[in-house]
Amino acid sequence: MNRHNTFMVKTALLINYAVFSMFLNLLSIFIMQSITVYHASAISAGALESYQNLTQAAMAFIAFSFLLKLGYKRAMIITLFIMTIVCFFMPILNTYWAVKMFLVIVGISFVLVKISIYASVGIICNTENAHVRFIVLLEGCYMIAGVISMWIFSEFIRYAPEHWMFGFWVLGIFSLLGGLFWLIVPLDESAIQKAKSESFLFQLKEIGGLFKRHAVIMFAVMIFIYELLEQGIGTWLPTFYNYTLSIPNYVSIQIAILLPLCFGLGRICSSFVLKKLSWQLMFFIGFIASGILIFCSVHFSVLGSGKNATGFFDVPKIAYLLPLMGFFLAPIYPALCSLILSHTPKEKHVTLMSLILIVTTVACSAASRYIGIMFELVGGNLAIESTIIPIIVLIFLIVPYSRLISKKVA
Repeated sequence: MNRHNTFMVKTALLINYAVFSMFLNLLSIFIMQSITVYHASAISAGALESYQNLTQAAMAFIAFSFLLKLGYKRAMIITLFIMTIVCFFMPILNTYWAVKMFLVIVGISFVLVKISIYASVGIICNTENAHVRFIVLLEGCYMIAGVISMWIFSEFIRYAPEHWMFGFWVLGIFSLLGGLFWLIVPLDESAIQKAKSESFLFQLKEIGGLFKRHAVIMFAVMIFIYELLEQGIGTWLPTFYNYTLSIPNYVSIQIAILLPLCFGLGRICSSFVLKKLSWQLMFFIGFIASGILIFCSVHFSVLGSGKNATGFFDVPKIAYLLPLMGFFLAPIYPALCSLILSHTPKEKHVTLMSLILIVTTVACSAASRYIGIMFELVGGNLAIESTIIPIIVLIFLIVPYSRLISKKVA
């Protein structure tokens, strides 16, 4: 593949991933709006993520088989056009069950998109360094796009609270444009021709076979624990501001936008920093800094101190502290995924991505449900503070994982 075609593919992958980021980063808004608009309980709202993530987990078990036969490019085009149609109908339906339906459809579509995107990166990036850097950049753009979608919906909630779902029409336009762009982008998928001929049962055994490798087991454990941390805070951050600091809904969303913004900036910056700094040291610094930020945010917050806030700059200064953890945690997830993928043959990337999606979706659902129960039982402060526990565990796993990943994975 020549340089021009590679650039076109990379651009299309970035756009595609950004569009789905806009869909997936709405979960925190859905949780808050479900409580305030549809009058759902915190426990019920906390279960919303299960509609998206458990669907992803189930889909990941079967997606790799027909995805190889369908083709990465075709799968991404189809999912973008499906989401365009779904976005058109959301404001018309405007019910709690419609939110659940949306999450199920997004869950199914995202499995196809993420596996296709990550596997496509393996096709166009031939070195470990190039793979890590593009994956980190990809995830950085993912988080920036999430900021844009959250800001769009915060403006609808602020100026047209009864019609907040019309924000879906804006997202539908982005999805349509992404699908149309893929129609003119060439993608050479000849590297996966061998895997296309393999049976479903053989590919299913391949997933089970991955667990015979110690590096993959350690990777799965670290990804699971990391998602408990990131998703536990990320999906409940607007509700934490609204519930604990009494900051108004639309302002809570605007402040919470700082979290994915910090993730995005952190990932873009780390794609350059990784040239000079080892990933092990970057992980250690990120975990320590994040733990300090969580501890300080919880212990220096004053209940109800943001009730008079009317805009982004009117909230208590402590509210700006917690989202900064995103900058330090930013490279963890993409670096973990890239390290394991770059040590795995290209024809097995789809199988490995299926495993990654299964682990992450189960962890995300567990995190959201856990924080929801903690909110209901002990309040927002203790719920958020409990996420320091995964940080401590991850710090102790850095060295063992580093030793395992240095061995050949597959």
